[in-house]
Parts: sequence; C-alpha cells; structure tokens
Amino acid sequence: MMDNLKLRRRNTYTVVGMNRESFKSYIENPDELDGYNVEQVTESASEFFDMELQPNLQPGESMIGEVDSVLKYLPYSDGKQGMSGKLCATNFKVSFVTADRSSYETTGKRQRNKFLDEDDIPLTYIDAIYQVTRNGKRKKLTQGTTTSSRTEVLEIHCKDFRIHKFSFKFSVNKTQSKQFVNVLVHHVFPTKDTFLFAHEYARKNELKGPQLVCEVPMFDTIYDWEEEIKRCKCMKSWRVTNVNMSYDLCQSLPQYFVVPFALMNNDLQKAAPQFKERRIPTWCYTHINGNSLVRMSAPEESCDQGFLQKSNSFKTQIIQKLGMLDAVKVAGNHRNSPAVIDVAESCPSCRDVQEGFVKLKKLFMTDSEQEFYVQDMSWYSSLDNTKWLSMVAKCLKASHDIVTIVTNKRSVVIQEQSGCDMSCLVSSVVQILLDPYYRTRVGFEALVQKEWVRMGHRFQRNLGLVGTSEADLEQVCMFDFMLSQMQYIFYENL
Repeated sequence: MMDNLKLRRRNTYTVVGMNRESFKSYIENPDELDGYNVEQVTESASEFFDMELQPNLQPGESMIGEVDSVLKYLPYSDGKQGMSGKLCATNFKVSFVTADRSSYETTGKRQRNKFLDEDDIPLTYIDAIYQVTRNGKRKKLTQGTTTSSRTEVLEIHCKDFRIHKFSFKFSVNKTQSKQFVNVLVHHVFPTKDTFLFAHEYARKNELKGPQLVCEVPMFDTIYDWEEEIKRCKCMKSWRVTNVNMSYDLCQSLPQYFVVPFALMNNDLQKAAPQFKERRIPTWCYTHINGNSLVRMSAPEESCDQGFLQKSNSFKTQIIQKLGMLDAVKVAGNHRNSPAVIDVAESCPSCRDVQEGFVKLKKLFMTDSEQEFYVQDMSWYSSLDNTKWLSMVAKCLKASHDIVTIVTNKRSVVIQEQSGCDMSCLVSSVVQILLDPYYRTRVGFEALVQKEWVRMGHRFQRNLGLVGTSEADLEQVCMFDFMLSQMQYIFYENL
C-alpha cells in the first residue's frame, strides 16, 4: 500500500495508481510552515487562560464588586445551559467576563459599541433586580434594601427588554456573593444625580482644545443657533436671544434660543409669567416657503380673568393679547395667523404612553421557552391590547397634519401643558418629515440635541435614573416612543 503512495514536496498528498491524481489534501504540511512554533502557541494559550479576568474600564470607572465562578444562563435554556466566568460590577456597568473565547486574541472580542463589550450591562439599563434563594423563593430587590440570605440566582431585568440570569451555586465564597448583590442594588438605584457615572466620567475625561470639535452642533452656543437659522434661511425673521443667560427667565429653557425678530428681551420677560413653567414660544424650524414651526407651554389660565371663557379659542385669544402670535405671524409669511395645535387633543398623554410601555415590556420579557410559546399563541391580540401601535399611529397622524399645514397654509405653534414632553416628539417627527437633513446621521443627532436635550426634556426623570422611591423610578419612555415612529417612517420609505 505504501508503495502506491508518493509524497510530493508541496502541500498535497497524491495517490499514484491509474496514472492520475485521485485525492488532494489541503492540510498544510507542518514542515513547510514559516515561523510555526508549537511551544509559542502553547505559551500564548497558557498566558491567556491563566490571566486574571477583568472587564475593560473607562476613564473614571472603578470596580465596586466581583464574584468568581459564576454561571451565566443562556436565554430560554431553563437553567440547563450556560457559561462560566467572573461577574464584575463597576460604577458604570455589570460585566460578565469569561475565558470562553474563540481565539487567544484579547483584542478581538466582540463589542456592542465603543464603551460596552458583548456581555456588559450599563447600570442605567437595569430596570429591576430579583434574588432567587436556594428554596426557590423569588424576591424583588428595591432601593435601600439589603439581603442577608444566600443568593442562588440573580436576575437582572433590563430596560431594553432583556433578562440576564446569573447562578452563584458554584461560587465558593458565599460572603462575596452577598456583598456583591447589596453593592449592586445600592449603585443601580441612586438617590442623587451626582452618583451617576456620567459625572465621574466627565471629571476624569475632560476634553480640551481640538478634542472639543464635534461635527454635530450641540446648540450650547449662539454660533450653533445662528448657523441653524442660516441653514433654514430665516435670519431676517428670527433671532437668537440671550435673555435666559442666567436661567432667570426659565429653568428648563436653554441659555440661547430663537425667537421672532420683532420681540425684544423685555417683551419676553414680561410674557414669561403668563406661560406654564415660563416656557414662552420658541422657534423650532422654518420651511422653505417661510412658514415656521414653534413650540410653547400652555398659557396660565389666571393670566387674564377676562378671557376665561369656556370656548375652545380662549387660549388663542390670550396668546394674541400677549402679542406672541402676532410676532410669529410677522416672522412667517405675513399672510395668515399661525395655527395653535394642542397635542393634548391630538396625541396620547404621557400616562397613556407609560401604561402602554409597561404592557409592552411584559409582553416581550418572556423568561422561558414554555412561556414564549404560550405568549406566542395570542401574540397579536396581546400586542393590540398594549395600545402601543394605535398610539404610534395617532402621533404620526398628528405630525402629518402639521406637515400639511406648514407646507400649504401657515405657521404652526405646538402647545403642550409642560412644553417639554410630547411637544419634543411631535416637533422632531415633523422636522424629519419636512427636511431631509434630519434624516441623516448628523442631522438626526443635531435634532435630538436641539429639540430634546437643549429644550429641557426630562430624561433623568422619564427614564427613572434617579429617585428616592418606586414612584420616582417609573418610566415615561417618550424618546423610545419617538424611535418607534421613526421605525415605521423608515419602513414606509424602503
């Protein structure tokens, strides 16, 4: 048999017989591999698996707890499959670190983004923490609570509808796991915003000089606002005001914002007390035809007792008396008075959005394969019962109606009780529908900065990031609600 085989001096094995090649192997010949060193590979592997498992840390990030020999259960495995590693907690995230890698390259780990690895959970993502003891008792760990009993399984429920389960049954140091759970609960539910990692990161990662240059306008300077009104070609009708430079006019409006050119700072100061939370009409966008989009809070009903009539137009009359609508009309096309759209009449309330989100979260966060199949049997009816899709449709219709008015008739003033929740959403959607610039990455980021961050949307409150009670941590995910509408707009235009 060996007489019929001949090894050629190349990377193939050839069977000789019948005067032709009948088999070819593509396995490399070890003798001809340049730089191949078995000892070097073995040494690299040993160094990798023997090294101490630690998460990647950002500037200002520090370890607050860790547990060795933790088993992370795979989703829908019913606790029968998982991988072993170390569970670490920092002042920024929970990180599960394992030596179960497909290669020895530590730089080749999959990352979700610049800050997070594949198995990282930011503390601000965590919605609830549950402790499962050895006897199977399941307990929700809330703010200010501590546990003295042994934790068998730790469940982390996230705001992005994911559920992570970690088993401590193989952990030798039981005190270590108890301390880890208590310190995690303490940092996940902070009582002050200064405890959030963003403050620590900013202190340790201060940017200076050229590092501050960003392609996305932050709208924290007069220059950014002036560039925006130049882009919309409305410099002659609107101006940037610094009346709120010291936040004396309004705590929730930015230092700089845009108002009608005809209004002086004294006019703005006189009108501010007549609006809820002193949020006077502020400019959002001007269409190519000259019509503009403006937003404001509702006028105080006590501002003029003579106008407190039970007619649908009394609020408009109050605003006209203050000179606001006239100024918006002059800044527009001068032909028609602006239309005042009250989002309370055309969009769902914040409470409706909150209740719908809770139902949606319950629908998506299935814990086991059996629960998933049970849920799947009534999926469409359960989804319909959340009212989420109907609320999305209602907001899209309201935004479309405003687009129609702006493009065909006159300027629009979006009015909301607080002026910084649903009006942020409607204003953003309208501008995305009107202007292709906001449908780009840079444009969308600029829109979020302009309409949400600078105009006072309460992200900290609405996302439940800080609070002293369970009620404070309730979520009104208005920004997620807007992203749902963006998804439908995107699919409609595919």
